[in-house]
Amino acid sequence: MVISSISIENPPVIQLHPQLAKPDCTHISSNHNNITGDILTWLLDNNTKLEHLSFGGNSLTGVLDLGSSSIHYHMRLLDFSLNCIHGELPPFIGSIFPRLVILNLSGNALQDWIGDFSALKTLILSRNYLDGVVPTSFCKLNELRF
Repeated sequence: MVISSISIENPPVIQLHPQLAKPDCTHISSNHNNITGDILTWLLDNNTKLEHLSFGGNSLTGVLDLGSSSIHYHMRLLDFSLNCIHGELPPFIGSIFPRLVILNLSGNALQDWIGDFSALKTLILSRNYLDGVVPTSFCKLNELRF
């Protein structure tokens, strides 16, 4: 049996376990489930074909440390909105997700802009603590909406 999509909704108590690491999984979504703890970077390392990773509206904390230097060619949507993520975004985030189309990190406590992206069309960073100048590389993104 191949699991291509996992969606977790309203569990009474949730403890995500590395058994969610399914090499053929393309979608993992667990929004608004009060999941606590650090960012779940092991999901990226163990699910190399992920196209959609969404953990919006939880209570994830810490910095967005992507940990791995692996490139995730399949990732199209990354959503960690409405959590408690803080600090700076990795400057190489665009290199790790070269085909990322939608990035939603709104409603956190992020403090710095992000690096280069080549395919990004939707960028949502509202309700953070961003400061400084928008990177000039964003001018190359003709289809970008934010």
